[in-house]
Amino acid sequence: MAILCGTDFSGDAKRAAHAAVGLAEPDEDVLLVHAMELPTVAFIAGEGMIMPPAVPPPNLESLKKELDDRLVEEASALGPRVRPILTIGAPAESLLDEVRRYAARLLVVGSHGTSGPARWLLGSTADRLARSSPVPLL
Repeated sequence: MAILCGTDFSGDAKRAAHAAVGLAEPDEDVLLVHAMELPTVAFIAGEGMIMPPAVPPPNLESLKKELDDRLVEEASALGPRVRPILTIGAPAESLLDEVRRYAARLLVVGSHGTSGPARWLLGSTADRLARSSPVPLL
């Protein structure tokens, strides 16, 4: 079993990662996961909205390397039982995929505490996970 912790490298995510490490059993790994979401572009066409497939930025490989290096650095600072995992996709869906892949017993995430119109329109990753996680969410 493992504990899976999502990170966006924010202060809230770092506090969540420390909590995940503190909750881990002595023989249990903590999987530190960052989901790299590729940008999408919306165009208004007639009466509808067309969402073309995400176009990778021209420097996708250097971006992946930079994120992976940062993830490895944060995981190393948390301890030897913390494993870094970089995924590509929407954060909530990517975290749920990794929970299932590794049969995690707990999912830990930090929340920015977004409020107002942004929260009403977009919701948050933590909200989406709370509604759909197959394992307990902290």
